[in-house]
Formats: sequence, C-alpha cells, structure tokens
Amino acid sequence: MMPREAHPGAWLLKDTGSGQPLLGCSGCPDRASCGGLHLPNGTAILTCLDHCKCHDEATCDLVCPRRPTPFAKRIQEVRGFDFDNVPRRETPAVPRLPATIPIVEGRVAQTRPVELEYAALPLTRAMTGRGSKTRAKTAEELKHSHGVTAKRGWIATGIEDDRYVERSWGLSRSKEVFKGMKDAGVVFATSPNYSLYLDSPRQDNLHAMKRIAWMWYSMNEAGLPTALHINGRTDRDFERWASFIAARPEVTSVAFEFLTGAMLGADAERYISRLTNLRASVGRPLLLVLRGSAENAYRLKQVFDQVIWLDAGPYFRAMHRQEPAYGDDGVLRYRPRRDARDAPTGALFKRWVCAAERRYVASSLALNVSNQRSLDLRPSSSPSEMGADNATNQFNLFS
Repeated sequence: MMPREAHPGAWLLKDTGSGQPLLGCSGCPDRASCGGLHLPNGTAILTCLDHCKCHDEATCDLVCPRRPTPFAKRIQEVRGFDFDNVPRRETPAVPRLPATIPIVEGRVAQTRPVELEYAALPLTRAMTGRGSKTRAKTAEELKHSHGVTAKRGWIATGIEDDRYVERSWGLSRSKEVFKGMKDAGVVFATSPNYSLYLDSPRQDNLHAMKRIAWMWYSMNEAGLPTALHINGRTDRDFERWASFIAARPEVTSVAFEFLTGAMLGADAERYISRLTNLRASVGRPLLLVLRGSAENAYRLKQVFDQVIWLDAGPYFRAMHRQEPAYGDDGVLRYRPRRDARDAPTGALFKRWVCAAERRYVASSLALNVSNQRSLDLRPSSSPSEMGADNATNQFNLFS
C-alpha cells in the first residue's frame, strides 16, 4: 500500500478509464496486458517510460524495460505478466465471518488479554525474523504481542505500508510460513497488496499485479484460506482481474482498500464502479473484504454477496485515550480521557469494539447514504478540549 503522502497532487497521473491513450502506447509490446494509459488532458508525457528513473541505477528498483538485464530478471521471477500460468488448484473453504472485524495494529493490553471472537492483524505482524529465518509467530506469540485472544481465529490483512508488505515477497520458505500461520490460529487472510505506483512505467504495475496473483496462489496452496486482493489503475486492470476470477471457480473471495489511491470522492466512485462491473462480469457469488470506508462497505453490500469490513477505528481510538459516547441524537461520538500515556487500554479497546460493531450493524440495516455519513465519529467535547489528536490522524493506518 502506498504511503498517504503519495496521494496529494497525483491526480494528473490517474487513469480516467476512457479517451485517447498516450501516443506512445500504440507501439508498446505490453499494450495487450496494459490496455494503455488514459490520463487527463494536459498531462505532459507521451509514454509511461517518461517516468523511468534509470538515471540512478544504484537506487532504482522499478521494473523498467530501459534496464534490459534487471528487467528480464524481474519478468522471469513472475513468469511474465499474463495470469494464465498461475496454477489451478482447489482452495480451502473460507470460514463464516462477521460483518465487521477490528484490526489490532499493536499491543492493546499489557496483562490480561482482551477476548474477542475474531481479530485482524497486518500480515507481516504474524511473522517474525528476517530473511531465511522468517517464520510464523506461534499462537502464544500472537496473543502476547497484541494483547488479544482471538477465540475463533485471526484474520491477516495483506494491506500494509510498502516497507512492510514487501517482506512477504521472496520468502525462502513461504509455504512453511503460511502453514505456520494457520497452525497459530490465522483462519483467513488477504493476499499482499503490492502497490501500483502512478509515477512509474506500467511494466512495474503489471509486475505488482502478477505478484499479487502468485501470493494468492501460494497462500492457498499452503492451506491458508486467502482472498485475492484486487489492485489496479485502469479499467483494463479490472477487466483482467475479472477474467482471471471468472475462469477460476476456486476464487470465492476478493479484497480491496479505500485507504490511499481510492480514498477521495471522485476516485472512490470510479473504483466502486469498477468493482461493480467486476462482480457482474464474474457472474457468481463473491465475498469482499474491505478496508478504509464504512460508507463504501454499505454501498458494496448491494453488489457483493457478503462484505466484511476490517475496522481500524477501535484500536486507534483506544490508543489515543478516547472513549465512546452517545449524544442525545444517538450518534456515536468520542470524548478524550485524561489518562496517563501508560494507562491500560484493554478495557477501553473492548468498549470501542462493541460500540463500533453495534453502530456498523445499525447503519448497515438503514442503508441510507445520507444517514451513513453520520457514522463519522465526532467529538462530544469542544475543539479546545480535544488536544492535538484530531479525528483525521486517529484513523491513519500507520502512526
């Protein structure tokens, strides 16, 4: 997942999905896979290779055809950009899961673990070690490092900052690691979300998409039920994913995130449309695991057969020492607590989990977008009492 700071000012590089592709697209050997880039008028580039940074070969790690030898190696490691050579096999059944599951980024209780039915955590936080010594954490290590007992199981989300998610690629014993996760109590996962950068040659995007497909296969092969993460910049990217899923009945669940590149209004609408078209093209039931927007989760419930929203709110509210509070209008808000920074947070986190679950279920039943916007938590105190921790920062994925 791209850092949030990569999003502002990038609108000129976002594909609009229609119109005339870049002039340099016509002779590109990867046009069939890429589909060409359709950028807003006024974008001063002729080809995606204008984003090549190979003048600094010592630091450039992009998949770029202007560096033939490294480029060939990167293509070889994913066996080309086509999805057809990802092996076919039956995948493990996805367990029945609730509509919303809290994400635990760090340790919420120092002594007595918080008991939850299900809890989610970032994929690489279920690992320990480096390089060839990487292994899955044990059940006891998961409980200790997060202060949570997930009685029915953990869900590992592959949506992480790039510096973490890249750890999952090239594991020397990946099958052993993913099998170890399952043995430790991880009952479901989503494949890693390798970023599709806007200011890079499209070959780098195609390489990231193929890595997602390979990791989805590898995790399921190890016996860990895993949703296929959908990441794409263009309509063509989503068409390729739809064709891949339609041809493979073993794909029963997919994942998507509205945290960075798809978080803004116009972008969100474009991606909701693309996800809707993907579901229609596949033509069979699909489960969707969603990050980043409760409102979009409500809307996509009308499209997908089940939507599971992974909610980071309770963790960050508890870490900022804010407690849930209901106003006279019944809207869930928060108010700051004057606790010391080292005060226990386990009970507060559990209260937020319960409050957020109730509010999400109630809003889901309403399915009214104008009312759903009231889910955005507002302070019950005045701005002068809020301190430095404002609502926007509290919902950042990474502190």
